[in-house]
Amino acid sequence: MPDALLSAAPPTTSSGSRLVREILSAPDMLGADEFALMAGLAAGELRRAVDAGEVLELPDAEAGPRYPMWQLTSERGRLPGLARISRRLGGDPWLVYGFLVAPHPALGWNSPVSALREGSTAIVLAACEEHRAYAIRMRGPPL
Repeated sequence: MPDALLSAAPPTTSSGSRLVREILSAPDMLGADEFALMAGLAAGELRRAVDAGEVLELPDAEAGPRYPMWQLTSERGRLPGLARISRRLGGDPWLVYGFLVAPHPALGWNSPVSALREGSTAIVLAACEEHRAYAIRMRGPPL
């Protein structure tokens, strides 16, 4: 897994900054209004969902917060287990993002997003604990 996806903040190297810009400008990254509309949420509800860890919000100083579209189900629902994953990873949006999109050996090299969509929440939460332990070893315990 790229170290950039394990860091607590967006990487500051030029290649890391380029990766962050690519992630944030991808077509599946939505602004707040577009995401709220697709999720069937009012602005205040979106803020509450982000604060509760139910919606992943990635900070973007240039375009405003970005929301990965893959966290929505086809029924306007939200990705199951996201709040528990967010809590287990300390609420750090980049750590949560990195975990969710990276292939994981415990999931047959599928991403946690794919596994959550298939209903494998318990296995993903176990993989999340492994990821958390690895991240702590790599960068130290959360403050």
